[in-house]
This record gives sequence, structure tokens and C-alpha cells, in this order.
Amino acid sequence: MLAASLRMHAYQVDTASDGVEALEYLSANGAPDVVLLDMQMPRLDGHGTITAIRRHPRLRGIKVMAVSGADPAALQPPAGDRGIDRWFSKPLNPPAFLRMLECELAHG
Repeated sequence: MLAASLRMHAYQVDTASDGVEALEYLSANGAPDVVLLDMQMPRLDGHGTITAIRRHPRLRGIKVMAVSGADPAALQPPAGDRGIDRWFSKPLNPPAFLRMLECELAHG
């Protein structure tokens, strides 16, 4: 639903079903403006995906934002240049999420 909502607002969106697929996509394609990442995924979770992105020389500067129903305090995701740039809690308020995403991208 999030991808469809973003497409309706003229964002170009590509999706991956898990962290392994996301890393394969990122390695094979140009770096996107932002990665929206669920923290609880099969095969490779959010922590592993973030760590791999931040270790990759071409990808480490990408904005990575968690979009998750999990409690950030329980997962303790890394933040800043070694982790996520922003946490969005589910359920999302689509208009508010879009405003915050636009703001984050504008301050790129």
C-alpha cells in the first residue's frame, strides 16, 4: 500500500521482498534518493540490511528510513551515519508521512 501511495504522488518506487533482494537491487542499480526499510523481514532483517548498506562504499550515503510496526526501543536500531536516518511507526498517516518524507528529501 505504501508503494502505491507513493506512486500516486509521482514518486518512482521499486520494491524488494526482503533485505537480500533489496541489497541485490541496490548493487545492480543506481543509488536511490531514499530506502524505506521494514525492520522485520525474512532472510535478512533490517539490522543486517542497514549494516550492509552502510558498509558499501557506493551506498553508505543513501538516506535509510525505517517504516515499521515494531517498537524502536525494543529493536534498538543503529542511527546516524551507521544506521537509520529516521523512524516512521506503523500504522502510517499517509498525508503526514508524505509531508515528512518530502521534508527529509528536501534537506537531502
